[in-house]
Amino acid sequence: MANITFDGENRVINISDADDVDPIEVYSRWKEWAMKVDNLKWPPAMKSTGGDPLPAGFSLSSTIIVLNGWNIKTNNAYFSGENNIIHENGRKYHYNY
Repeated sequence: MANITFDGENRVINISDADDVDPIEVYSRWKEWAMKVDNLKWPPAMKSTGGDPLPAGFSLSSTIIVLNGWNIKTNNAYFSGENNIIHENGRKYHYNY
């Protein structure tokens, strides 16, 4: 399991001890972190979109958008899975396909 930590003061999400991480895991961990103590004093780090149903039983994959000057630092971990994670400036994070 990835070690995911959040530094609200510097707006950094640190991911370590993992080769690949599902963006949904990062988003879920951020939501848990945000609800602890007084972490809601920091601007939101992310928002999600997607999951909408499409014809023929398909659905739009989820996309996590990193917001408000937050950045992700990894120790060479890649994002994996069907979900996307992008920065609000349009930069897509590294994926391991």
